[in-house]
Amino acid sequence: MQWCGLNYNINGIRFSYGYGSGGTFIIPLSTHSSPHHDSSKTSDTTSHSHFGTSKSSHNGRSLTYNCPIRSGGVDYRQFNPCNDGLKINTITSLAFQTKGNNDAHILLQNNANDFDNKVVEMVIGGWSNTKSVIRNQQQGPPLCSYEGNILSGSSFRWFWVSWSSGCVKVGKGSTVGGSQIMQWCGLNYNINGIRFSYGYGSGGTFIIPLSTHSSSHHSSSHHDTSKSSKTSGTSEHSHSSSTKSRKYVTIDCDSLNFVYQVCNVPGAKSINNVRLKEQRSKSECKLNSSFGFDGNHIWVNKGCRGRFNVCYNS
Repeated sequence: MQWCGLNYNINGIRFSYGYGSGGTFIIPLSTHSSPHHDSSKTSDTTSHSHFGTSKSSHNGRSLTYNCPIRSGGVDYRQFNPCNDGLKINTITSLAFQTKGNNDAHILLQNNANDFDNKVVEMVIGGWSNTKSVIRNQQQGPPLCSYEGNILSGSSFRWFWVSWSSGCVKVGKGSTVGGSQIMQWCGLNYNINGIRFSYGYGSGGTFIIPLSTHSSSHHSSSHHDTSKSSKTSGTSEHSHSSSTKSRKYVTIDCDSLNFVYQVCNVPGAKSINNVRLKEQRSKSECKLNSSFGFDGNHIWVNKGCRGRFNVCYNS
């Protein structure tokens, strides 16, 4: 088709389906679309047509995987978080968000390219969202299970998985170790890969954090992440007293629109602790739930806005 009557500039574009049909658009973001674009930045959102799905990396802080509705089994090959920046061999746990009606699947792998040998499969909300299981092969017999409806097709929910000391654990919520629902202690190999998928009549979305200092020394300050996480502008008030390399600073950090936000601590190599000095939001600011720290930054979530005293090592 062609029409040659355009006599004005184009400054916007929108997409939709209708009239009894839904559908998916996959829209490339050209690396030449902006004179200020730096193609070396990992924070750019990317899209691709592989398996008819889309993937987005938000500001280098999290991965978003949109899994299409599958009438049959899962497809673990459609995404590879390790290729997208998740350093799986430096961590032993992971908290993530997911939204879907049923059958969220996670596969831990000894070999990132082997989907059948030395794997641990976790099903969250299987069997029409009535049962969750851990098994040591795809579609294998359950090694442990949990009964209950835990997924939601209308809102994101937090879950975590961990693998250490021979045990694989699964729990609800954003704090690793809290609200555990399943455990299997037969793991006798290293985990070097992880995959995500939906299946059996359900599609869904995973939001997976990219930790800035992933390590097996996981602390209770493990933070929530979400699909819009980014470094915010901070208001630094330096109450800078120091003991050797330990320093103190006051920083403003706001979770606007209930979105996860990271606030860097200038000059910090690591953070020892963070305390709420002043809450400026109606939403509660609660340590390890709606604010905390990780590596050399603090984070806020769930609408928490406040001023924080930070003790850090420079």
